[in-house]
Amino acid sequence: MTPFSHLFIRKNRKVSFQISIMIRELVNIPLVSGYYYINWRIKYASHATGTTIRVPIKDHQVSFSHPISTMVRLVIDKQQILSPCEMKLEVYQKGGKSLGSLIINLSEYAGLGIINEKYLLEDCKFNSIIKVYNIGAYISVYSCILLSY
Repeated sequence: MTPFSHLFIRKNRKVSFQISIMIRELVNIPLVSGYYYINWRIKYASHATGTTIRVPIKDHQVSFSHPISTMVRLVIDKQQILSPCEMKLEVYQKGGKSLGSLIINLSEYAGLGIINEKYLLEDCKFNSIIKVYNIGAYISVYSCILLSY
């Protein structure tokens, strides 16, 4: 859904990106049994929300291998800086108990290609790490725009 503030911006300042992300795994879980899943939400995306399948824990880790592919419409401000595009990941144990959450600014990875990243979950009682693969934001229109951060 396009935010109301984006309606009054000229077309040459709006940029569309094809974002492809793979949520790989969750590691360093001190528990030995249970099912886990991730709810994800991306601002300004054509396919904005989703959920991974519920996966059992094995050797203190959970392997999701969940692909996400969507189009995102962002704005370049007057200082030639790309507006933020937040992706929120919320990790849950079966039954609705929250394990932690994470917010990633996807516009930081615009034009960088394939990247492997590890993130420490926020609001987590223990140091669980989520691995995200192939964070790629590819410019589909106006490919000659300067991207600065």
